[in-house]
Amino acid sequence: MIPFALLCALATFAIPAFAQQSAAPPDLSGHWVLNATKSKLRAGPWPRAQNMEITVSGNTMTVQEAFNGQDATFAFLTDGKAKPVARVPHGMIIGKSHWHENTLITEIWGDEASYTFAQPLPLGPPYTQTLDSALTTLHETHRWTLSADGKTLTREIDGGKEICVYELKNDDAASDASDCRTFAVSGKWKLNRGASTIPRDGEAGSAIIELDCTNQTIRMNVTQDTTDEWQTFTADGNDHIVTDTELGELIHVAYWKESSLVTETITRGTSDTGPVATIDTKERWTLSPDGRQLFRERDDPKQVLVYDKR
Repeated sequence: MIPFALLCALATFAIPAFAQQSAAPPDLSGHWVLNATKSKLRAGPWPRAQNMEITVSGNTMTVQEAFNGQDATFAFLTDGKAKPVARVPHGMIIGKSHWHENTLITEIWGDEASYTFAQPLPLGPPYTQTLDSALTTLHETHRWTLSADGKTLTREIDGGKEICVYELKNDDAASDASDCRTFAVSGKWKLNRGASTIPRDGEAGSAIIELDCTNQTIRMNVTQDTTDEWQTFTADGNDHIVTDTELGELIHVAYWKESSLVTETITRGTSDTGPVATIDTKERWTLSPDGRQLFRERDDPKQVLVYDKR
């Protein structure tokens, strides 16, 4: 018969080992949206994702990132071994990852041997670096931690030099797609002509614009002079009649597309053939990851206006 004291000693070692083997790491899967106001961001050396789609299957984690109109996909194996994790124009990114308790630690760096730069490739505003210089200097360690309720993902970079806070997006609820808590644009903005793309036949508009964003209501003063002429948009995707004009009803429409705000100004009138609706202005507003620049895209003519936070 095994002595009782020996049974107790065996249990003391066996139970923790069993618990450790059975504990699964947190599942980081989901569509994550950057909350710039809660984050601690820096201008470089690499753009931070405004949106992330994470898929976890076994020990494989795929991260699809979107930033400033660009996309990148990273595929990590959480086995701690270095391997290619992403292919970018003219090169590869190497990485390795492993779990430390409930935190996923990933390390990434550029594979200089794979570089085939024919010409510098801009990363896009607000980043002044080109892709070749960014890859050459790239070497980062990321710590990914999920909140207890599973709704907040914190990405700590290089020991806290930069902290990106992401919130889980509920794709089943349009009202949760975005709002003024994450789209923190209230205040005055000054046009940065040097960073903007303005065609010869395009108008830059006002050098100073002012926005007031609360929940799903966005008020804008974007006139070209110093007068106060506020426009109001409600980001619910519905038509909102502003006033009647000689040409017909003036309508505002606004909705969230990923982390950007899209606004449309429409004139709806009638003709001999029936109702006619004309989109006078369609603009896409995007906030930079650090919250310091606002991008205002127009399609007709194609232009991008860049504003700096005042």
